[in-house]
Amino acid sequence: MPVSNCGDRGPVDVDPGFLEDPSLFRDELPQPYRRINKILFEDIFEEAWQQISKRECDRIREASRIRPPIYDCATPLLLGDSKVHCLAVSPDSLYVFIGLSDGLAILSALTQNVEAIWKDGGVEIVEAELKALSDNIILIICKDKQGIVRFFAYTRSLLMLLHVFDELNTSAQRAVVKSGISSAADFVGVCILDKTSPELPLHWLEVYKLPKNVWLTEIEEAAVAKQIEEKQRANRKDLVDDAELNLVGSQMSGMNSIVKGSKSQMESQSLLLSRTHSASSQRITSIQKFSTPLMNFKLQYLNKPSTMTWSSVYQASKAAGLDGDVIGIGMNHLISTVHMNNRNAAFRNQHLQYLNCFPKDDELPVLNPLPSFHFLLPRKSSSKNATDGTNAMAVWWSGDRHLMHYSLSKQTKVLNKPEFVWSMSSPIVCGAVTECSCLVALALANNSVVIWDRFLGLSRKTVHVNDCGQISWVHFVSVPSPEKCISTESAVTLLVLLTTGSIYTVISTPHSDPVVTLVSTETLCDCEIPSTIKLIRGIPELILITRKDGRIFLHNIHLKEALCEVALPDCNCFNGCECFSIATVPAALGKMLYVLRTSVRTEDGGEAMYVYSCDDPSLFTVKMWLFPHLDDYIKETRLLPQPQIPCSRVSQNRIEEHILKTMQKRIADQPKRKDRLQKRWLQMKEELSQKLDVKVEKPVRA
Repeated sequence: MPVSNCGDRGPVDVDPGFLEDPSLFRDELPQPYRRINKILFEDIFEEAWQQISKRECDRIREASRIRPPIYDCATPLLLGDSKVHCLAVSPDSLYVFIGLSDGLAILSALTQNVEAIWKDGGVEIVEAELKALSDNIILIICKDKQGIVRFFAYTRSLLMLLHVFDELNTSAQRAVVKSGISSAADFVGVCILDKTSPELPLHWLEVYKLPKNVWLTEIEEAAVAKQIEEKQRANRKDLVDDAELNLVGSQMSGMNSIVKGSKSQMESQSLLLSRTHSASSQRITSIQKFSTPLMNFKLQYLNKPSTMTWSSVYQASKAAGLDGDVIGIGMNHLISTVHMNNRNAAFRNQHLQYLNCFPKDDELPVLNPLPSFHFLLPRKSSSKNATDGTNAMAVWWSGDRHLMHYSLSKQTKVLNKPEFVWSMSSPIVCGAVTECSCLVALALANNSVVIWDRFLGLSRKTVHVNDCGQISWVHFVSVPSPEKCISTESAVTLLVLLTTGSIYTVISTPHSDPVVTLVSTETLCDCEIPSTIKLIRGIPELILITRKDGRIFLHNIHLKEALCEVALPDCNCFNGCECFSIATVPAALGKMLYVLRTSVRTEDGGEAMYVYSCDDPSLFTVKMWLFPHLDDYIKETRLLPQPQIPCSRVSQNRIEEHILKTMQKRIADQPKRKDRLQKRWLQMKEELSQKLDVKVEKPVRA
C-alpha cells in the first residue's frame, strides 16, 4: 500500500481515506455493545480516573508541604476538684483569670501560683472580660451559666466583688446574652434577651455608666482595711502563741496558782482580741458595699422602614413629624404605599430582561436580631471642657446595613434616635476599631471591607477581599508593613479571616490603594479551618491559630508560614465525643500559653453539650520561651512590662497627631491643586467635544 506524502494530507479531523497498517483498523461495534462501551469507558472509567488523579495530586501536595516542627511540652495544671470553664488574661498579660465551676481563680502567668480566689458553690463562670481600671487595679466582668453578670476588682492579691447585675431577677424570662466594656473602663454594654414578649423573644441593649472614680476610692479603702485586718490577725496569733508558751511553762513548774492566773489572763486577752477582730471585720463589710452602676440608656431594634397610608399632604406631614429626626435610616418619610408599588412595578417592567438573569434572593429576614457594639473615644482633641473618657458608641444589628452612632452624654430610659448613621451596601457581618478609635473597619456580607475615618466622617477605603467564603472575623494589628513602598507612619494593617480558612492582611494608607496579602491559604478539609485567632501581646508579628480539629499553630504574618505546632497530650477518657473545643490564652508577653480543652458532643436536637472529666486534665500550660523557633521573638527587653498610659491621654495624643498629619498633607498638596483642576477641565472638554461630534455625525431621519 503506497504511503501518501505529508504535504498532501488534509485537515486532522478529515479521514485521509487510507491506512498504513490494516491491523490498526477496528470494527465498529453493533448496538447494544457500543452503548455499553460508552457507559463503561466514558461515564464510569473517566470519572473514576479523574477522582483517582485528584486524590493523587492532593496526596502529593500534602506530602510535599513543609511541615512545621511539633513541640509536645504541655503540662497539665490541676485546680483541685473544680472544673475550668473559661480563660482570660489581664491587660498586662501577667495574670491569668480562670472561670471555675464554683467561682473565680487568679494565677500568676509565669509561676502558676494562686494569687486570689473567690468561691461560690452555685456560680459557674463561663465568660470573663478584663480591663485596666487603673495602673494596679484590674476590672473583671464575669457571666455565669444562668446569665448573671458580676463585676470584680483585683489589686494587691485581693479579689473584691463590686456589683452583681440583675441579681434580683431569678426568673428564666430575662438573661444576659453578651456584654462588653469600654477601653477606659467607664461604660459597659449588656445585651439582654427578654422572653416576656408575646410574639418573639426580643434583644435589648442596655448601657450603664460605671462609677470609676468612686470605685477607685472604695477599692483603695478596702485594700487598706484588709491590710490592717491581716496585721491585727498576725499580732493576735503571736499573742496567743506567747500565752500558750507561758501556760506550758507554768504547768511544768507545778505552781497551780500561777497557772490559774495565766489562764485568766489568756482568756481576757483572747476576749479583747476577738472584740478587735469583730470590729475590724464589721468595718471591712461596710466598706465593701460598693457603688452601683447607673443605666445611661436602653436601645431596641428599629424596624425596617415601611410605607405610609395617607390621603392628604397635611396628614402625611403630621404622621411623619417635624422634630428633626436623623436622616439615613429611612424611618420618617412621606412615601405612600401606592407610590412605592407603582415604582416597583415600573422598575420591574423596564428591567425585566435583566432581572430574570439574576438569582433570586432567598435570604430570610432576621427575626430576632442581635446587637453588636463598639465604644468610641472622643473624636476631637480634648479641650478644657471635654471629657477624657468614652463619649460615644457604634451599634449595628445582625442582618442590618446601618451603623448607628449614639452619644453617651444623654441619659434616657429608651433611646431610639442615633446621632448619625453610616449606611452600607450590604449587611454588616463584623467590625473592629483601632485602639484610639480613629478608624472603624466593617466587614460586609459581600466580602467587602469598609474602613471609615471618624475624624472626617467619610469612608477611607473600600476593598473586596475574596469571592470564596464569607468574612467571619476582622481585627486591627499593630504590625509594621514589610513593603518598602508603604509608609508605616500612616498605614494600618487589618487581619481578615474567612469561613474557608483563608487569612488575609489588608494594608491601607490614606492616599493609595489598599494592599491585600494572603497570609494563610484555603484549607483542604473542614477540620483544618481556623476556629479562633489570638494576638500575642509583646510579639505583634505572631498570631496563634487554633483549628477545628484541635491543632494549635504559631503563624508569622510577614513570612506567611507556620513556625511551629503546639501538641497536647492524647485524651482517651472522653468516650463518644465527636470533637474538641480548644481555648487558648497567650500570657506573660508571649512566654507562656494556657490551653483549655473541652470535648463537645452533639445531641439529637443539634445543641452542643460540653462534657468535662475529672480523670483527664483539661487545663494545660505550655512554656513557649523554650521553643528554639521563638528565640528571635522573645527577648529580655520584651519581658519588662511597659508603664500603662491612661487611655484618654493615648487617645488625645494619637488624635492630635492624626489631625496634624492630615493638615500637613493637605498643605503639601495645595501647589498641585491647579494642575489637577487643569487636568480635569481638559478631560471634560474632550468628553464634551466627543459628544458634539457624535451628535453632528448622527444621520437625520427622513
